[in-house]
Formats: sequence, C-alpha cells, structure tokens
Amino acid sequence: MNVSSLISGKSRQLDGRGASEETITEPDASDVSKLAKLLTRIVRELAALRARFYPRRTDFEDVDMGAGVPRKFVHRFGARVRWWVVDTNNTAVIVKTTDTDADTLVLTSTFACRITLRVEEAG
Repeated sequence: MNVSSLISGKSRQLDGRGASEETITEPDASDVSKLAKLLTRIVRELAALRARFYPRRTDFEDVDMGAGVPRKFVHRFGARVRWWVVDTNNTAVIVKTTDTDADTLVLTSTFACRITLRVEEAG
C-alpha cells in the first residue's frame, strides 16, 4: 500500500505491518533521475499526510446519567466537538446543554441510563 491510498480514503490493512508496493533495487538507486523522482514523490506524499486532519477523540465508558441531571464530560480539546452515544442500556434521548464550552461537553438525558460516549474534536 502506498501513502496515496491513505490519503484517498481507500481501505487499508490494520492487522499487520504495511508492505511496500514497489521495490527499489541497487541499479534504481544509482540512477539519479529515478532516485530524484522517487524522493520527490515521497516528499509530496509525506507533506500530504502531515496536512491531513487527524481528530483527537476520547471515549467515556459506562457513565451513569440521571434523568434531567446535567453531566459534564471534560475533554479539553479547546474547540467545538462532535459527539455520539456509542452504547446505552435504554432508549433515552441525550441532549447537549447551553453550559457546554470549548473544553467541556455538558449533556442531559430524558431517562436514567448508562452510556458510552465518544467525543471528537470537530476541526
């Protein structure tokens, strides 16, 4: 798999080390033109990877929510976040309150429940 497949959104192997799709031989390395093209491509692909947004995220596992009781989730991302309930033990509706700020997400629930919550910086 090459670096451009990471950028393009193509699927990638996650259960092992990645293997190069190309092999550079000793004659290739001694060809100045081929070597310059290879290095140019590598530098371009690395720059694209560095520019890519990798949002930080945190999970809050098995948090008890009281009905109508605000619950604070301190993430310290310093920005707007996306959030979603990953797991719950009932069908309560979870709502963001106006007490939410750049470092803390504040939620309430319509029913008492236990949730696992994922919070991710919005970028």
